[in-house]
Amino acid sequence: MIKAFLLILSFVFFENCFAQDPQFVQSHSNAIYLNPALTGCFISPVLSEGLRLQWPNLTGSYNTYCASYHQLVRILHGGLGCYYMYDNA
Repeated sequence: MIKAFLLILSFVFFENCFAQDPQFVQSHSNAIYLNPALTGCFISPVLSEGLRLQWPNLTGSYNTYCASYHQLVRILHGGLGCYYMYDNA
C-alpha cells in the first residue's frame, strides 16, 4: 500500500519532467557512459570524449558533447571518476 502511494505521489510531483538519454554510435568508447560500475577498471587514468552532431547543416541542429575522466584509487579499492554532458536539442 505504501509503495503504491509513493508511486502515485511521484507522478504528481514529476508529471512535467520529460527526458531522453542521447544515443551515441560508439558508446563503448566511453566506459562511464556505458556502465558507471566500470569506473577505475583500468590501472592507468582514462580521459574520454564524445561528440554527436546530428544534421549539422540545418539551423537548430542537435549537438551533444560529453567528457569523462576516471582512474583507479588503490586506497579506496575502487575508482573515482567524473562525467560531464552537454546536450543542445
